[in-house]
Amino acid sequence: MSPQKLAIEGGPSARSRPDRERVMRVGALQIGEAEQCAVEQVLRHQVLYRYHGNTVAEFESRFTEWLGVQDVQCLAVNSGSSALLLSFAALDLHPGDEVLLPTVDFVSAATAIIAAGGLPRFVPVDRSLGMIPEVAETMVTKRTRALLAVHPYGSSCNLPGLQVVVESFGGTLIEDVAQACGAKLHGRHVGTFGRISCFSFQYFKPLTTGEGGMVITSDGNLFDRMSFMHDAAATWTMPERAARVEHVRFPPLNLRMSELEGALGLSQLAKYDDMLARLRAIKSALRNHLSGRAGITLRPHADVDGEIGSTLIFYVKDAEVARWVVAALQAEGVNAALLRGDPGTNRHYVVDCLPILRKIGYRLSIDMPPVVDSCQLEHGIIFPIDMRYSQEDVEETLWAFDKIFSRL
Repeated sequence: MSPQKLAIEGGPSARSRPDRERVMRVGALQIGEAEQCAVEQVLRHQVLYRYHGNTVAEFESRFTEWLGVQDVQCLAVNSGSSALLLSFAALDLHPGDEVLLPTVDFVSAATAIIAAGGLPRFVPVDRSLGMIPEVAETMVTKRTRALLAVHPYGSSCNLPGLQVVVESFGGTLIEDVAQACGAKLHGRHVGTFGRISCFSFQYFKPLTTGEGGMVITSDGNLFDRMSFMHDAAATWTMPERAARVEHVRFPPLNLRMSELEGALGLSQLAKYDDMLARLRAIKSALRNHLSGRAGITLRPHADVDGEIGSTLIFYVKDAEVARWVVAALQAEGVNAALLRGDPGTNRHYVVDCLPILRKIGYRLSIDMPPVVDSCQLEHGIIFPIDMRYSQEDVEETLWAFDKIFSRL
């Protein structure tokens, strides 16, 4: 039976208001009067530069409080990619120094390592989409300096397992929280476990400032180094921090956050917990409905209650069934997609990022296809959660799931 016929033979499409877009911009969809007023206030004061205003500084302070940890310093920057770059640059990497990172992440993680002078070494993921600690341990060499723990698609990776790996080689644990701002592991915010942690507030992130990011650490020396490198004028704008930095291998750049972005960040942060609560409620209803259903394997989580609820991911028998299910759900008006689409379309899988890496001279020394395909991600289906869903929208989506999966 073709997916297109499914909705017809079963009557009308399940969704009376079919999903028209793939929702991956939760924060942007919540931009309203509060954000407009905050930005207008900055514009009225005509102070867009962070050192002449106080909005960015207040955003850094409020973000620290929101994380709920002490002795952590936050530095707002112009992107999550810049946060990653500063993190690796602060480690003073030398040519040949290696950083372990998962095969599922955005390309800027690998390019940041290369730009800072290091060498990315890709470690396979399991069906949680997080790095496999047991495999990471086998890839440690005498040149391994750090491990990047990426929290994918709104959920914590296996941090306890990766912490053990880092301890085994005495390096640095860096957290990439770009896709999981607000996620928790056993009640504690991800991003508060590593020596350094990076956040992104780019347009498609749950909390957005359009562009922008944050890098945090409890290590005062690293914070001074990152502060110095994020501002080419640091000697004048932050003389005390700059004076404490004796030497850096990476040249200072202008990676500052503007007051406009700071204003957006403050406004979004004030409503963010409510946004997450709505996402989690919708996700919980969908996940609970699918739990235990024959022919479906839900994505495993290190802490299912701590994820932010931005995406529902599950796996079916094989790639052919996955394609059928996605087409059938779309015919019912549900905005599902393949977790791993056709080659060249996957922005978060290392194989599709290789053309970029090759252009800057990077060559892989490992057999990439088995590394990526070992957990059969092509069997996966992803459904982005739309926090604008009403109870009726949820019920119609559950009906669509029932119509499709009863035919598997």
